[in-house]
Amino acid sequence: MADETTTQAPAAEVTTGPPIVLPPNTAPPPAPEPEPDTAKAKLRAFEDEHLGKDAVRIKGEIERGHGSPFAAMKPELKRHYEALERVVAAEQKVDDAAAALAAAKVAHEAAMADVTAAEDAARLAADAAPSE
Repeated sequence: MADETTTQAPAAEVTTGPPIVLPPNTAPPPAPEPEPDTAKAKLRAFEDEHLGKDAVRIKGEIERGHGSPFAAMKPELKRHYEALERVVAAEQKVDDAAAALAAAKVAHEAAMADVTAAEDAARLAADAAPSE
């Protein structure tokens, strides 16, 4: 048997530059807050901006009574707020309708499965019946 030797190519010479030094305790700049995408989020952002984040809420709704920040709002801001409330209500109706549609589709698929099963059972019964 012949002597087999393997030869390796010389290792490539690696050179590095000066080390990279980061300033201590640096963090990337904070990303800008994304624009709210639901009407409810937009309404809350409006409330926080114009009435304050600590505005009095009763069962989640802004206090509107005499002396409240809402009562002191300019008429155009009140109209804007009321329009946002209508959009929130409309979005809720859309969500409810989507849920009802999904439930109806599930019920329809179940009914179709029952029809198919009944047709298959009838076909099997007809095939199994003795022919005269």
